[in-house]
Amino acid sequence: MSWEMILINAIFWGIATDIIATYRGANPNLGFLAGFLLGPIGIFIAFVLPKKGEKGKNKLCPYCGKYYQGNPNYCPNCGNKLKG
Repeated sequence: MSWEMILINAIFWGIATDIIATYRGANPNLGFLAGFLLGPIGIFIAFVLPKKGEKGKNKLCPYCGKYYQGNPNYCPNCGNKLKG
């Protein structure tokens, strides 16, 4: 494989990861860099990291695994009773 093909392949993975990172609310420049350097592993990392806004004040339901806001008695996603 020539160096030109390797470079084109790396740019492709960088652009693909950049698009995914932008959609998920992450820094697109870091997304491009991860895809460019890591290839398909960069895309995997972009999908595994939580979307921006899913951490912090949001809480994770132990039953359905989805995030919710506030302090409800029941999960708004699955309806199970939440502790305290």
